Amino acid sequence: MREDRVFMDWQMAVGWNRFDQKRAINFLGRAAQANYDGQQYLTAVPVWVDTFAKVLAEQSV
Repeated sequence: MREDRVFMDWQMAVGWNRFDQKRAINFLGRAAQANYDGQQYLTAVPVWVDTFAKVLAEQSV
C-alpha cells in the first residue's frame, strides 16, 4: 500500500512597471533619458509527493 502524500499549490501574479532612466554622457556634457513601461505575468502550479512522511512512518514502527 502506498502512503505518499500528494500536494498541489498555485499562484498567479500580474505586475505593471514604469521605468524612468537617466544616464550622464560625460564626454558630451549631456544626458540620455528613457521612459518605458513593462508588464509581468506569473502562473505556477507546483505538484509534489511527500515521501519523507512515509519514511518517518516506517521508522516509527
